[in-house]
Amino acid sequence: MVFLGGPLIEGWNLRDEVRGWTGILATITFSALYLYTFATTQQRRRMTMTRPKIREAALALAALTVLAAVMIVSVGPTGLAAAPYLAVTAVTLLPTVAAGDVVLLQEGTYYIVSNYGDANSTVRSDIRVQASKLTDVVITHRAAVITLKLVSDKGGEALANTAWSVITPAGDVIKESIGAFPRVVLSEGEYRAIAKNEGKVFERAFKVVNGVDGEIEVVAR
Repeated sequence: MVFLGGPLIEGWNLRDEVRGWTGILATITFSALYLYTFATTQQRRRMTMTRPKIREAALALAALTVLAAVMIVSVGPTGLAAAPYLAVTAVTLLPTVAAGDVVLLQEGTYYIVSNYGDANSTVRSDIRVQASKLTDVVITHRAAVITLKLVSDKGGEALANTAWSVITPAGDVIKESIGAFPRVVLSEGEYRAIAKNEGKVFERAFKVVNGVDGEIEVVAR
């Protein structure tokens, strides 16, 4: 939220005028609403792998847009610092384009963000759309689908009510879930699976190879 420091400073410089305090209040409200919307949306995607309903998304985006407009009117061009946060919110909340869909776009250059699953398999690319031509965009993800199991013995039945965390060797959390057979799409690389069950913690290192789906068993011992 560092970019929103500019509107706050400008509002403070104009504190002798009503618009200065209006700008400060609008910026603080915008920041709070953005953080709340982003956090709740990410939590919802981790737990249910769904996005908010269109009505909820539209209301949140509309509220942020109004607050951004108030910031611009109150503190001038400095209020445009809200624009990147509006863009992030739109990408996070609004429906995405599924594979195989045809989308009508005006001629120009576009930035594509492709997500495979809801973990860390993300590919970004720039494309050029020409008028009256069908542009076929192929995005390649170097990833695989991994199923996690906590078992009492190798090859045994999966234990229910298990809380999972998938982390990188550096300790960054990639995915968290709860269940006996959670499935996660991961980019190729090395990871650690951490399973928590009945107050005990078990873990195992594993490697993801592009295109090789697999099952990772963590033995509870």
